[in-house]
Amino acid sequence: MFKCVEIIRVGDIKKIHQIELIPQGQMVAVISGRSHHVQLFPMSVLDGGKTDSHKLVETKGCHTMTSGTVCQGAHTCLCVARKSQVFCYELFQSNKISHRKFKELQIPTTVQWMGIFSEQLCVGFQSGFLRFPLRREGVPCRMLHFHDPTLSFIAHQPVDALCAVEISSIEYLLCFKSIGIYADGRGLRSRPVELMWPAPPTYCCKAILRFIFLSLLYSENAVDIFDVNTMDWIQTIPLKKVRPLNSEGSLNIFLLETIRLIYFKNKKTSKKQLLLSKTSSKKPCL
Repeated sequence: MFKCVEIIRVGDIKKIHQIELIPQGQMVAVISGRSHHVQLFPMSVLDGGKTDSHKLVETKGCHTMTSGTVCQGAHTCLCVARKSQVFCYELFQSNKISHRKFKELQIPTTVQWMGIFSEQLCVGFQSGFLRFPLRREGVPCRMLHFHDPTLSFIAHQPVDALCAVEISSIEYLLCFKSIGIYADGRGLRSRPVELMWPAPPTYCCKAILRFIFLSLLYSENAVDIFDVNTMDWIQTIPLKKVRPLNSEGSLNIFLLETIRLIYFKNKKTSKKQLLLSKTSSKKPCL
């Protein structure tokens, strides 16, 4: 279902930790460099031309970010996590990129994952997930309640949060390092069985294939792909020491002797999600 395209390294730039395409605002957000700042670029940078970047100075030392829209797509927002703090920005693009911070959140412990679902910010941390309203003020909603006796083992044996998948408006898959748990909107178990991992995971991403929600589970020696609706295993991609660079898991970095970028492409569609050009070595490049 997925195939790998190797992308050779071109040029010498700052170390990239995360990349997020923001098509709603025609921007690209990047966490890069030793200082781990977020920088914003116009989408035209992907055409290879030189362009100015817009640095979010306050984000120094951040480690993850996510983007989405609120007010039925009228506003583009970017949420950036630094330890247990989350900064929420509204982004603007006219003649040049600008931003406005509209919210700052404090999480009980270090943020391990973030995503935006239905105009709410979902934050994953050790042994838990919270949903915060973005459009208004309000108390966060706990996505997993431990008063359900079948879920108490998560609290008693702290485990890292990897990601969450919104299956519908009333059901979520909460992925932890040891297990995947299906929960309803009240934070109670929605299915009697869990999703088990074939190997200890290091990263997890969510992707969509023809309206099917997929979970890409990264381990030491492979990437396993699951259909989160049916709980079926779909495919194993045998790649060692690979980690995702974006939230969908389409762009990955291959950490062996020679560093390579790996692009996961859906074999069943001709739609291009990443624009590639050719080099003299006949390998695609960014």
